[in-house]
Amino acid sequence: VFMDDGYQHRAIKPNVALLLTDYAHLFSTDTLLPSGRLREGRYAARRAQALVVTKCPADLTAEQAEQLRLHLSKYLKAGTPVFFSYLAYKPIHNHQLTKGATIVLVTAI
Repeated sequence: VFMDDGYQHRAIKPNVALLLTDYAHLFSTDTLLPSGRLREGRYAARRAQALVVTKCPADLTAEQAEQLRLHLSKYLKAGTPVFFSYLAYKPIHNHQLTKGATIVLVTAI
């Protein structure tokens, strides 16, 4: 089971807690609701087993990534890996499902 936006639900004990932060709106420079987007203080990031910086520029250099990693590491446990991702849009392809294929999708709010 993958949960989106479940980081602050302490009663749920995840096997792996991934924290995602938007490159343009880093959690480290944000503030708590209602003035910001955070539901918990920045140091709650210490519970994460990994941090993913999303929506990075495709041309993010290794130097820039390392500077960002150093900046974010003060909020993480020592040794927590930091990953960087970016969006790359590709053309849509019409794929046919194999007859009899089973698909299960569960979504909720």
